[in-house]
Amino acid sequence: MMSVKCFELYCNVLLFIFVVRCLAFTPWIGERSNLLCSEVCKTDKDPERCCACNAEPCWELKRKNDSITCADTISQLAVERRDLKGTRQLINVQNTTLYEIIYPNEGLVGLPENLCEYNDTVVKIDFRNNKLRDINKIKCMRKLDTLHLDNNWITEIKNDTFQLMKNLRVLTLSNNTGIARLPPNVLNIGAHNIFKVDLTLNNFDEIDITNVFRPGTFCEINFSNGHVEKFTNEHNFAFQEGFKYGPGNLLLQNCGVQSFVNFSHFGVDYKDIARYVYGKLSIDNSSFYCDCKLFPFFKDVESFPTYWLEMNGLYGFVCNYPDSMRGVNLHTLLETKRLEQLTCPLEECPSFCTCIDTPSEGRVLVNCSNKGLTEIPDEMPFGYWGNSKIELLIANNSIIEIPNRNYLSRLISVQAQGNYIAHIDSNAILELNAVINIANQTLHFLQSYYSTQDPNKITFGDHPVECTCENLWIGDWIRTNNAFGRLWCQTGAHGKIRAEEVTDQLLSCHFSAISLSFVFPSVSIIGSLLLLMILYCIFRYEFLLLYRKYVKRKNGVSAEMFDVFISCVEEDDEIFLFVQNFIRPILLDEQYSVVTSWNDIMVDIEDRDKLVVEAVSKCRNYVIVLSKTYGRDYNTTCEFDAIWKRFKTDATRQIILINIGYDVPADKNGRRIRAVKRIHKELTFLDKDTRMIERLKRRLGNPSACRPVSPNDILDVAYSEQTPSSDSETNDDDHSHSEAFDYPANKHADSENTMIDSTKRHVLKKHRSVFERLSDTTHSSCNCQYRKCYLHNNSF
Repeated sequence: MMSVKCFELYCNVLLFIFVVRCLAFTPWIGERSNLLCSEVCKTDKDPERCCACNAEPCWELKRKNDSITCADTISQLAVERRDLKGTRQLINVQNTTLYEIIYPNEGLVGLPENLCEYNDTVVKIDFRNNKLRDINKIKCMRKLDTLHLDNNWITEIKNDTFQLMKNLRVLTLSNNTGIARLPPNVLNIGAHNIFKVDLTLNNFDEIDITNVFRPGTFCEINFSNGHVEKFTNEHNFAFQEGFKYGPGNLLLQNCGVQSFVNFSHFGVDYKDIARYVYGKLSIDNSSFYCDCKLFPFFKDVESFPTYWLEMNGLYGFVCNYPDSMRGVNLHTLLETKRLEQLTCPLEECPSFCTCIDTPSEGRVLVNCSNKGLTEIPDEMPFGYWGNSKIELLIANNSIIEIPNRNYLSRLISVQAQGNYIAHIDSNAILELNAVINIANQTLHFLQSYYSTQDPNKITFGDHPVECTCENLWIGDWIRTNNAFGRLWCQTGAHGKIRAEEVTDQLLSCHFSAISLSFVFPSVSIIGSLLLLMILYCIFRYEFLLLYRKYVKRKNGVSAEMFDVFISCVEEDDEIFLFVQNFIRPILLDEQYSVVTSWNDIMVDIEDRDKLVVEAVSKCRNYVIVLSKTYGRDYNTTCEFDAIWKRFKTDATRQIILINIGYDVPADKNGRRIRAVKRIHKELTFLDKDTRMIERLKRRLGNPSACRPVSPNDILDVAYSEQTPSSDSETNDDDHSHSEAFDYPANKHADSENTMIDSTKRHVLKKHRSVFERLSDTTHSSCNCQYRKCYLHNNSF
């Protein structure tokens, strides 16, 4: 009696829960206020996916229960046959806010012509079991909630077919066997995913991976009971940090999928999959291969079987393929950690060999034994997951030599017994670091390179090698490594004996003493030469400058040359302003002709490096203002190289260092600068005052007859580029100099009184200096062609 009452109570509870599930709804959070979700989903362990699978539009719920409030009303649009060819039109027969088109099993071969006239009111289309081929016109239906196109003759789906359907919730395309591919982002509709996608009973040649892994929540994508040849990645899809792909179920039962996609191609380590992918995966054993491709999942993703529905402890996944894994339960294999059973045969394998990848052991077994080979293979494969270690089996062939191969360092074991190996390349000996079995070798000598190997790793067999007084190292090699019994030696008087028994006493080796009277002078000479070489390597720049200082050189300085070229790091604001606002103005006031790259090198001309070399060649002094980055950026490196080339070959030129407190860098240019400091005294200035200027002027000497550089000099240089001159000079010292930097020596001081034709005015405007351009604040842009951003004006 009590049991009957309990049963009635249980039934009442179930009925109450059912009523609550049917009647208690809450609006969907987001843009679709007319989409209602069951209150039960609030307590579900995965509420987002619960809503994606169970939510319904309010007009559908109102059909089931009039108590549901919905602002929209819905009715069907009629379909009218217009002509004998089967052309159809839609007819509005009721006045409602929304419409649906229900037209299954009617032999429809084309979409209604006026379909797009209802694109803002039609929310449901059911064209199942017709003969539709081209559905591209349906993309105008941007208000669709549900679209059924099962059992048609559709041949193509474009990636913009569903793009405008921002409210699409249910899409079914089952049994359209003419659809060969799913291009990228077909199922991507922007803010929301299509919650339910049915693509069963289709035969896909390829599916782009962007249709499988979509950011956000969905219910399921079903590819089951069809065929999926391969997954592609046309747009180089990669998982993005901070995005959740799911939760949602991916169903791939009985569709020919043989293995998981390679997640490493999408920028994700297998141990991090759980950070990106949420949901359930279903793949049955109908065609799936239990091979080495599963290894990273089972190794790095311990929780991965929780995503794989068939990988549970209740039933487990029993493998059918390959034959070596037939009947193996993957769940049991995972629990027992027998991952060495997950292997793969490799297609890229040497001829007549078999290659088995065993990622759990990090090796590839290459078996070439008993194949009649006369030489070892040229190449070796890598494992499916990049395994590089090779276990090579080449036993019982006709190989007589082991040459050098590019894979020898990857070998961990070489089984070469049964081959009459008579020679091993010296480079091969150095590369090998493997366990080697050459038991049937016919080696006559052992090269000294063998001493780099561990003799305990080599099986030589019974054939002896020749041991004489010239290779006593063999006995020492065996004894030192405790490799007793590993190698036989053939000696003259004692015959065949163990290599560890061979000593100089046994072989009666006599060594002549070398006369010390010969040794000492030789050692002294070699030591002296070595000391001179060391000193030269350390102080080679100092030697160069001493030679320059005391050996006369050709005087390359002329009266037409400029007084000084100033080099500094222009990006260092302190140094740059120190030179531009302090050093340069004072020298110009003292009638020195001064050249700086930022004022006088025409940055619009493409080859700045060539102009720097030309400018340096026309200056008799070089002032270098040191900073912590001098000689490390491109511009100052180019300038110092040009300065050093002129300085070291011409004793009349000088380098003057200005240092306001920076250490000289330790690179190549820094060693040159320190050499200048050691040989030429009082060239470093640490105080920024007038005494420094006086010392600088003493070093520079009197100004030359050449006046300071002016914009007119740049004008004539640029003009000479556009108007070729018949007179040209070639500098014998440096053939790479540009004639475009050939400053005229005799020009009138007052350039304002010079008549400038229209062409020169255009060139002068084009080649204004950096500081003139800085003063023009209009239409400035940045050009970093020469590793420094110069300001240009669009009006140039």
